Amino acid sequence: IGTSTYEMGERRNVERGSSAHNTVVVGNRDQSEVWSGFRVGNRAKVKVLKDMQDQIVAEHNGYKSIGLIHRRSFNFFENSIEITDELINSASCEGVAYFHFHPLITKEQIQASLFFENELGTTENSFEMADGYNRYKLGICLAVKFEKVLKTKIKF
Repeated sequence: IGTSTYEMGERRNVERGSSAHNTVVVGNRDQSEVWSGFRVGNRAKVKVLKDMQDQIVAEHNGYKSIGLIHRRSFNFFENSIEITDELINSASCEGVAYFHFHPLITKEQIQASLFFENELGTTENSFEMADGYNRYKLGICLAVKFEKVLKTKIKF
């Protein structure tokens, strides 16, 4: 959603947290330890495993304290993109994938172009996208629960 303020406080903390980004959150934990207004403690380390024209695969160790790696792959096709999120080394851990959409994207557009495989449930919320310093626009955020693997297909 971007950072709309440099003032220390709840708004800045929310904007810096993992759930404010298009990524996966496990156990309501941030991927990197965010504290104070401008500090980060333990940082997630990202490793790119594959970087090709039609596929990118990377993983991070931001959940190493609970014995978990998050791997995300993007496969690019002529009329779609497939995103696969994997929770590796997890016996039965649930994750939540967040998808924040620009305020100009409508609910109907999302429903017509976004498809999930292995979802356990989806929640739709509005969120405030930073549109400059202390300015916001409302957009749609989907929070998709899954266990182990979530496949997301975006058709265009």
